[in-house]
Amino acid sequence: IYFSLIDLPADAHERSDYLGQILRAARRRNEAAEITSVLMIEHAFAAQVLEGDGSRIRETFQRIAADER
Repeated sequence: IYFSLIDLPADAHERSDYLGQILRAARRRNEAAEITSVLMIEHAFAAQVLEGDGSRIRETFQRIAADER
């Protein structure tokens, strides 16, 4: 489980597009890594639960931690 701040666009349409891009990329990467996750976003806060093989979770978390969004 990790928590982070996310810089979302103020415009509702742009925010929806932005979140859609994040979700599509996460689904694609999670499938390739054979992990599952739940992403929760409230205002500027994000929380995600990652589930799967420990080494793949660590690799995924390192990639997420390096993401400056």
